[in-house]
Amino acid sequence: MDTALYVSGALFAVFSLISAIVGTLGHRSLSIWTGLAAFCFIGLAGACWLQDREWQRDVTKRRFPRFNERVDEYRFTLGSGIIAHKLASELKAGARWEPIVMGDKAPITLYVENGEFFADFNAALLPGEHPIKLRHNELQGKPHGWDMNSNDSALEIVDENGAPVFQMVWADSAHIIVKGDFVLNTMRMTFPPVGSPIFKYPAWKFPSELAP
Repeated sequence: MDTALYVSGALFAVFSLISAIVGTLGHRSLSIWTGLAAFCFIGLAGACWLQDREWQRDVTKRRFPRFNERVDEYRFTLGSGIIAHKLASELKAGARWEPIVMGDKAPITLYVENGEFFADFNAALLPGEHPIKLRHNELQGKPHGWDMNSNDSALEIVDENGAPVFQMVWADSAHIIVKGDFVLNTMRMTFPPVGSPIFKYPAWKFPSELAP
């Protein structure tokens, strides 16, 4: 970009000089054309300068983390009170963590792959409904008429009235919070507060857009 800017400036200077010399020799038409060429080159130089400035502004907006925080343990919060911890060394070694187990049912499975903390979910959100499954950040089985929205740090499911029934939030890279209702062994379990929606709906119109 700098080379194009310098070349354009140099050509402007050359054509301006030629235009001036030709003008003094009485070649008016040729002088006009060389003058126009000179202004074209100064316009090109200006465009190169603006493009270079915009590129530099864009680079300064990007955030490249210089430091990393070592994770010694992963945390899981259910609702607003149940908190569980697991050593990072165990999960990074391939262990699967099921913080809630009732009988032979474990609705949530936590694990780490390539340094990323995942939460798989498998439970119905209402009695009589088919289970909703979340596998490796892919949702399956959402009831007809319900909606789902998400971004890099949260997943939310709302019912046909737009009321949140399930929220999963990554408080940070090592802490997952789950709130909502789900059915386990025919027992309905509620872990409030679900509160107001995190996102705007419908999701097709407002993808990843947070609620006001």
